[in-house]
Amino acid sequence: MAEAEGDSPRADAARLLAPDFPGRDRYDVTLLAAGRRGRVAAIVNPHLRDDTGRPIGLLGAYACVDDDAVAAELLAAGCAHLRARGCARVCGPIALSTWHLCRFTTAGDDAGWVPGDPDNPPRAPRQWQAAGFERIARYCSNWLPDPESIAARFAPRARDAERNGYRVRRLRAADAGSLYEVALAAFSRAFLFAPIDRDEFDALYPPEWIAAGEATSPVAIGPAGDIAGFFFTFPATVAGRRTLVGKTLAVAPAHRGRGVYELIMHAWLRIGLAAGYDHFAGWLMHADGPPARMGWARPETCIKEYALYGRSV
Repeated sequence: MAEAEGDSPRADAARLLAPDFPGRDRYDVTLLAAGRRGRVAAIVNPHLRDDTGRPIGLLGAYACVDDDAVAAELLAAGCAHLRARGCARVCGPIALSTWHLCRFTTAGDDAGWVPGDPDNPPRAPRQWQAAGFERIARYCSNWLPDPESIAARFAPRARDAERNGYRVRRLRAADAGSLYEVALAAFSRAFLFAPIDRDEFDALYPPEWIAAGEATSPVAIGPAGDIAGFFFTFPATVAGRRTLVGKTLAVAPAHRGRGVYELIMHAWLRIGLAAGYDHFAGWLMHADGPPARMGWARPETCIKEYALYGRSV
């Protein structure tokens, strides 16, 4: 198995793994290739450690022909490379960190692609499982049925938050720095979390991407004027339907338990309904996380499913 030269087989992965991508030099990245038949990036993120202090290896930017033997060879080479770097556990697909391109789509390809989605072929998860990887986390994207009733459900707690000095406004381009700080704190206990620096965040959320969400993304302002939370959302076509997609919802830990989540959700639904949206979707939710426990991830409303995989090496 040779170390790869040149471009990654996927444009998005090539952008993330290019030497000039912000923060790229903070990671140990080696591209491995099976000729022109497949390629994978073996990555060590310096912030990801297991309970014993050993690094957790990552495999990302995966592409392979429809040949399980080639896939097994490629993934075995990636695992061996990471084992030599001191890793006892390998997870993926993750390119650099879970902030970046990660997960496989495992069901729902016919719904179409939405920004942030993996775009793997259906064979990819099967190839990883055949190579000894097991699913370690599930994610889903779901329709939110009857948005009027959901908004009404959130209204009482939203009013409580307003009485306690919270308010909502729309996202602004100048909010990027505050969004970074809120997200960093809000997701610090998330599965396989690793912090990123501000320049990496800005590369993932460039001005044009934030602009795409300005009209529909609510930002909660706390009593002291700080940003207490936000919901990054944007319009998209999902399964042929004009849809308002809710992508990233974060509430700063200091503001939790005060109705900020409900205030943000209520505002988002009211914004979308006022703009004429009939279809709303929560995107890339952890299938065992808080949104799922609140009922947003029922099987009958599922649009797409995703997974992360892992194995010992």
